[in-house]
Amino acid sequence: MRKNEKINIVLCTDFNYLDPLVTLMKSVCYHHSNVKFYIFHKTLASEWFENIDSKLKKLSKGRVEVENVFVKTDNFKEFKTLDYISEVTYYRYLIQFLEEDRVLYIDSDVIVDGSLEDIYFSDFKENYICAVPDFVLNHDKCEHSYKEFPNMKPYFNAGFMLINNKLWKEKNLVQTLYYLTENCKNAIYADQDILNIALKNGWKALDKKYNYQVHAGDSLKNLGVDYNMRKELNEGFKPVVIHYTSIKKPWKNNYYDIIFREKYWFYNQLSWEEIFKNKR
Repeated sequence: MRKNEKINIVLCTDFNYLDPLVTLMKSVCYHHSNVKFYIFHKTLASEWFENIDSKLKKLSKGRVEVENVFVKTDNFKEFKTLDYISEVTYYRYLIQFLEEDRVLYIDSDVIVDGSLEDIYFSDFKENYICAVPDFVLNHDKCEHSYKEFPNMKPYFNAGFMLINNKLWKEKNLVQTLYYLTENCKNAIYADQDILNIALKNGWKALDKKYNYQVHAGDSLKNLGVDYNMRKELNEGFKPVVIHYTSIKKPWKNNYYDIIFREKYWFYNQLSWEEIFKNKR
């Protein structure tokens, strides 16, 4: 890693996802010492930002920062949402307005369980993003297409993206994303479909350990595909990024069978002091 450069991470949230968001931040800081978080939102109090930024700067000796990015636009209100996806998911369209040329976008229902340093400074090779193929929607047995876009594969999961923000700015990608969202109102998977349409042939695949989609085994089983995730993990596979896809979340009491539920609670229960005490 380039020792003096921060890993820039974009998070999008509302008050309902604040606890999972903080858990994600804790997991990132557990494995990294030099990070800047940009948090896009409309509902969090400015005092919350002042408190957490001050605390993390003090504990990390200035190496971890939290930036308050208040979303002023109401353009997303009419965009499609799902039962477990709100308008917050569209805030990432605005990433190009950050000054950074390279950022990581991470969904709030994710934890980081290892180092991201190997991929953060990797070569984009003129691609817009680096991402992991969606375990389900990219599978040959999954039919997912539209009349206007008959070939949606290869298809990435947008929950973890290394973003070439320099290219996003040069191409003014936000205009394309707005246009497609307004004109593709039947997009089943909301902005994830839009991003896949907009970035067709413009993304680089990452190893699945950088977005391990823990609910995929059940979804693939419904397609007649035998993908035993627990067996894979028992044989030694170690994900770096754990993504709790679908409505099944580890912070909900009725989903005790979720893979890596205990990992979420490990990071959730850590204090910030515990995280930074060994980094001094």
